[in-house]
This record gives sequence, C-alpha cells and structure tokens, in this order.
Amino acid sequence: NGIVCLSPNGTKTVYNKKNALLDNNLVTCSLIDHNGHLWVGTYGDGVFCFDGHRFAKKQYHNQINKRAVYMRCMAEDEQNNLWFGTINNGLICLRQDGSDSWITMDNSDLRTTSITALHCDRKRKLYIGTSTGFYIYQTDLRKFLKPTPCIQQLTDEFVTTLDKDKHGLVWIGTRTGIRIYDEKNDTLYSLTENEGLSNNYVRAIIAD
Repeated sequence: NGIVCLSPNGTKTVYNKKNALLDNNLVTCSLIDHNGHLWVGTYGDGVFCFDGHRFAKKQYHNQINKRAVYMRCMAEDEQNNLWFGTINNGLICLRQDGSDSWITMDNSDLRTTSITALHCDRKRKLYIGTSTGFYIYQTDLRKFLKPTPCIQQLTDEFVTTLDKDKHGLVWIGTRTGIRIYDEKNDTLYSLTENEGLSNNYVRAIIAD
C-alpha cells in the first residue's frame, strides 16, 4: 500500500498512511513534472506533491474540492500546466500561476465526467480518453477541437489508454482492441485479436 521508493544503493523507503508520509494508500497515477517534482493521484483524496520528505496534498480553489476526488491519469503540457483526469469529476487543469480550472459536462463538449487517459504533445494539444470516446483539446486556446468524422467513430468506445508516437500517430487502447488515429489524414485503423492481439482489452500503451 502507498508508494515504495528504491534508491540506487538498494535502500527502500515506504510512503503511506501508516507512517504519515502519504495520506492515502490507494495511488492510481503518477507524474514527474518539468521541475522534477513527483505528483501522485489517489483514489478519493485528490493529488499530492512530494516536498522532499512527505507527500503534501494539493488544495484547489474550486468548490468541487469539497467532494472526494478520485484520480485516474495525469499529463503536463508545453506551457507546464498540469492536467488531472478524474474517475467521476471531469478534467482539472493546474496552471503555472497557481490557478486551477475544472472542465466538466456542464461547461464543455465532454459527454462524460470519467476521464481515463491523457497525453500532451508539443503542438499544445491534449489528447483525452474517456469512458465515452476520444477528444482533442487545444491547451493554448483553451477549447476543444471540432470532432472529425474519424473521431466521431470513437464516440461509443471506452478508452483505456493512449499515446502518440514519433510519426504523429495516436494509439488508442480500448476494451475492443487498438485504434490508430492518423490525425494528419483523419484516418482510423483497428487492431484486434483478428490481427494478432492476445486480447482485445488493452490496458496500457507506450510509444518508444
């Protein structure tokens, strides 16, 4: 439970609720930002940042912070803003100036508040996987891009993971296989058990 840190000399340090170094033992995601700071998301207690000794909880200005926040994924954009995807409360942006904003079904094009995967590229695009499809958000303009015909095909897909490779292809893992999105040509390809996958339920993708 919690987080285990293994140093190069083999020393093991445990951060958890028992030793008061982390307030929640259920860690769901993590990220190292441009400053080398380690952020972790938890199941029910939001986000914590490592201060060199323990994990301190990040407080939000938004009133929704009064609820339990269940984190699912994290990403950092080209402007060094941090993005947090939640299981049931939408998308949170923590900006460099310390302000934060909340993107939900009520104030955006999102059709769900369940954010399952995030990836930021160098063109300031945030690729968002959800329980009901795939979205692209332009972070510098602070708006969702209009869904193309190919993206509309993903409306009913439960996205489990995603990543973008060096060729510009977005690899999207789902419960029914892999979708490969060629954004430049707005083309979508599929890989399933018929093409050699051992299982159609894809849990993780990393582009090398």
